[in-house]
Amino acid sequence: MSTSTTFLQGLSERLQIIGYRIWDGANKRTNNYISYVAQAIKNFSTKGSTEAVVFGYWAVFSLFPLVMLAIVVASFALGPESAKVQVQSILNQFIPGGASQLIQENIEQAISQRSGFGIIGFLSLVYGGAGLFMNLQWNMSRIFRDEHQRIWPLQVLTGVLMMLSLALLIITSIVASTIFAIVSNKLLGTESFLSKTLLGIAAVALPLTINTLMFTMLFRLIPRNKIRWRALLPAAFIGGIGWELSKNLFGWYVGHLANFGLMYGSLGTVFGLLTWTYLTGCFISLCAEGAVATDDWLAKRPPAVVVQEPCINKPADELPLDAPNKVADIDQRAAEVKKQAT
Repeated sequence: MSTSTTFLQGLSERLQIIGYRIWDGANKRTNNYISYVAQAIKNFSTKGSTEAVVFGYWAVFSLFPLVMLAIVVASFALGPESAKVQVQSILNQFIPGGASQLIQENIEQAISQRSGFGIIGFLSLVYGGAGLFMNLQWNMSRIFRDEHQRIWPLQVLTGVLMMLSLALLIITSIVASTIFAIVSNKLLGTESFLSKTLLGIAAVALPLTINTLMFTMLFRLIPRNKIRWRALLPAAFIGGIGWELSKNLFGWYVGHLANFGLMYGSLGTVFGLLTWTYLTGCFISLCAEGAVATDDWLAKRPPAVVVQEPCINKPADELPLDAPNKVADIDQRAAEVKKQAT
């Protein structure tokens, strides 16, 4: 064995020993909380990242009908030009590069064709929004260990209520920022340093508040199994701050380093949106796992572990007669085929 190989093996062993000491020391200082967090991250990497793919698809599917509906409502309330400005402002709050060319073109088309938003557009919005929020409900039920999910009509109703709640939060954010700007300008003047400082603080505080409220609603209202507020609120607050930071970082990355248009051509914006909605789904699942892990640690319960059930298809005669996903009388048909073969 060469001297360099022996040196590398010895270095690897020493690094492992140092790592184990750091791990044991961190767990002793936190009363094993680090182990619970590590298990939450492991759960996310096992299943949460895969579920985020479905979340990303439904989020993009429902985005453009939602923009169309927002344009229709805002146009009647504020007029076409104000509606365009407000919708772009909302998109910039939730999507990095919300003012990209593709989205601007869709906003322009939505304004010119807003009178044509009929039953098909409404059904597309309901279908996409219900799919998005039902997917969220399934993910939250798994993470929060719900024994039984809501029946399908209640899942749809919950999805609709979540869409309305999100719309209410967005409207509240717009109204609050508008009132704050008007009051600040009237009392302090548009060019004063204090006015600009207060507006800057509001520009940071309002999105963080909206984000935290969204995570709080997701973790409190969707799962049937409730956890402690002591576990939920820190996860929602960290989620709100982290999501806002990641949105700005992703926006900077798309604007300065990534070139989706070079790779995907005219579909570059769509793939950029898919990437961002996928990352958002990952962020929601990871924060939810952290909230549940914290609740288990506070209750001195063992941490939850993802169970990967086998997903292979099985012959019909190896399953119970009342097993789900069976076609009617498939056992009888399978028996006839088996009899003919013998």
